[in-house]
Amino acid sequence: MKTKLAAAVLLVAGLARGDEASDRAQIEATVTALNKAQNQTERQALFTPDADNDFNRLPASDGQPWSEVSEPVLIIQKVRFVSPEVALVDAANSRFGSTVLVQRTPVLLVMRKEQNAWKIASARILLAPANFPQPIQ
Repeated sequence: MKTKLAAAVLLVAGLARGDEASDRAQIEATVTALNKAQNQTERQALFTPDADNDFNRLPASDGQPWSEVSEPVLIIQKVRFVSPEVALVDAANSRFGSTVLVQRTPVLLVMRKEQNAWKIASARILLAPANFPQPIQ
């Protein structure tokens, strides 16, 4: 009896990990789609309707073809599942270049699973670099 119970627990744990791996892959696909989005409509489709979005605080890309700095890319560093429908994603908005080597700005994404798709419910910039406008005190 104990062996059957232990086997059932291991089976359920294995199935849960399978779902987590699938969810992690879907979260990575959402972030990749955000990096590849060509316009505001494509970006907005990756967010929940009530999302909080701090991405407008990041420095805009100059878009020059011969720029010394690459387009910014969001790179996932860690994913932590708070529940089966909510995940915290530690990421870095990274730019690479010959003169700056690398610029990284930490970003926290709160992602929510809606209708079997992971969407961004909140995007927070975790520090204020020197060129960001400072809040009025």
